Amino acid sequence: MAVGLDLRRRHLKEDVDKLLADRTNIRAFPPSLITLLTQWSENFMNGEETYKLYKPLLAELHAHKNHPYIKAILDQKDLIVKQSNWILGGDGWAYDIGYGGLDHIFAQKRDFNVLVFDNELYANTGGQQSKSTQCGAVAQFAANGKREMKKDLGYMMMSYDNVYVASCSLGSQKDLKHFIKCCKEAESFPGPSLILVYCNCILHHIKGAIQAGGDASLKAHRLAVEGGYWPVYSYDPRREKEGKNPFEMISKKPDLKKLDQFLDMEVRFNGLKRTNPEISKELRAQLHKDVMRRYSRYVAFGKGFEKQ
Repeated sequence: MAVGLDLRRRHLKEDVDKLLADRTNIRAFPPSLITLLTQWSENFMNGEETYKLYKPLLAELHAHKNHPYIKAILDQKDLIVKQSNWILGGDGWAYDIGYGGLDHIFAQKRDFNVLVFDNELYANTGGQQSKSTQCGAVAQFAANGKREMKKDLGYMMMSYDNVYVASCSLGSQKDLKHFIKCCKEAESFPGPSLILVYCNCILHHIKGAIQAGGDASLKAHRLAVEGGYWPVYSYDPRREKEGKNPFEMISKKPDLKKLDQFLDMEVRFNGLKRTNPEISKELRAQLHKDVMRRYSRYVAFGKGFEKQ
C-alpha cells in the first residue's frame, strides 16, 4: 500500500510540475495559485506542510476546475496531503513469525512506520512463548521459565543506520510524553521507523491489577522501566548529521531492587518462585546479569557516537 500510494503521489507531482513549467498556463492563473502549487511541489514529502496547504490549495483549484491541468490535479486531491503509513502488530509477529518480512523492509529506505505492541508472548493464541518472552518468564512451551534472554529487536534495527528506533513505556506522564514525541519523530523521519511499546497483558496476572489495567498496572510499568526490565530510548539518524548524538538513553541505570519488585508482581515470574524456587533463583540471577549487560551495551553504543 505504501509503495502504491508513493507512486501515485509522484505522478501527481509530475502533473503539478508540468503545469508550473508551462509559461502560457501560468499567465492564465492567479499568482496565489501558482505560489501554493510551488510550495506544495517543494514540500510534497512533508506531511505537516502539505496538510497546511491542503485547504487553501483546494479552494484555489476549485476556482479553476474546468481547466484540463487543474481537473487532472483535482482528480487526485486525496493525494495532496502526504500519507502516513503505519504498520501495527504484536511481538509474536514482529519478533517471530513475521520477522523475515519485517527485516526485509527495514533494510530499505521507504518511508513507513511500524508500531509494535510488546506483551512478550502470543497472547491471542493462549499465551505461548515468543522470541520476545523474557528470561525466567513462565509461558506455554516454557513451563519452567524461559532460559534465553528476549530478542533485542530495537538494537538489531539500529545497526542498519537508516532506521528510526524508539522503545517506549506508558507507565508515567514522562513516559507518555516520550511516546508521543517518538511518534511525531517517526512520522517526520524520511525512512523506516520502529517504535516498540511495552504492554501489560491479562496473562501476566499482575498482582492487584484490574485484568491488565488499573493503578497496579501502571505501577508495574514504572517498575519495569526503573528496574531496567524495559529500557526507554530513541535513535534518530538525523541527529548525527546535525552533529548530535543520534542515540538518546532515557532510562537510568537499572535498580535491581525495583526489578525484583516488578518480577514479584507478576505470576509469570513469581509463580516459578513458589513451584520451583531453585530454578527461579537461577533464572532471576541470569536476568539481573542480562539486564545490566544490556544497559552497558546501550551506554557503550551511545558513546560510540561521541566526538573523540
